Amino acid sequence: MMKNLILKIISLLVETLKDVIPDINQHIQAEPLEAPDSSNLPMIALNSGHFTIDHPPGATTSSEPRPAELDQKLPVSQASPSGPYTLTRTPLSGSVRCKAFIQEGTLSERQIWLQENQDFTVNYTTKTCLFTYDLSKVDSLLFLYSFVSIFSIYDFKQDLFIDLYAADASTLEKLASLIAGLIMTQHNQLIEACNQDPAYKTEYSAGGISTTHQLSQIQFLAGQPEYTSPMHLKLKFVVSGQIKATREVTEGFGLIEKIHSPDRPATQGINIAIAVE
Repeated sequence: MMKNLILKIISLLVETLKDVIPDINQHIQAEPLEAPDSSNLPMIALNSGHFTIDHPPGATTSSEPRPAELDQKLPVSQASPSGPYTLTRTPLSGSVRCKAFIQEGTLSERQIWLQENQDFTVNYTTKTCLFTYDLSKVDSLLFLYSFVSIFSIYDFKQDLFIDLYAADASTLEKLASLIAGLIMTQHNQLIEACNQDPAYKTEYSAGGISTTHQLSQIQFLAGQPEYTSPMHLKLKFVVSGQIKATREVTEGFGLIEKIHSPDRPATQGINIAIAVE
């Protein structure tokens, strides 16, 4: 459930401990380590453990289709700025909105809302958008739209273990302190990276089914030393988050565009005819 979190932690450890452990890439790995080579100490091994699914009262689970909102950000193609740009889901007719980002990430950043059928058109069969608006100075596009799906959301918790091996107690304690300190002081950045950074987000899809993992908290729980040779210390964390499972429904649904009420004779006063558009 958190493979990418481990990879992100390793990237931070490599940057942070490079002056403490020479050639640190040779001393850290993303899998359990049973018997480290004493000639290659210290060693740091990260791996995930047991996970549980919580079912609190009011948990969101349903087999009934309903509209869901989706934000999808795409870079503007340098080769073909006008598109077409392919959406992940099949949008409901008339639901697509688009925001253009100009000079993104700078103090001069501007954001412009673009309108369907004025600045771009949507092919709802192929899920593609084609632009008539000049995108030559636009860096990225944020699409916001509705699609119909069946989805369930579950809370989960999973153990995260970091095994440390060193030749002496002093080195072991130093590494444990620095690693725990790094994770706790980088807590929000780790959560944000795993939830928003495309390089570390966890999303899977196949056959119309997709799952998304969102992290919410990392807690430092315990450390268990073993006075062996080499010396060993296991740090234990628990990671909390949510898993959202979605199955897209592409037929038989649309947005309500008009509601008409037939004329109804009034018992008193005047007759009322209502038309809502």
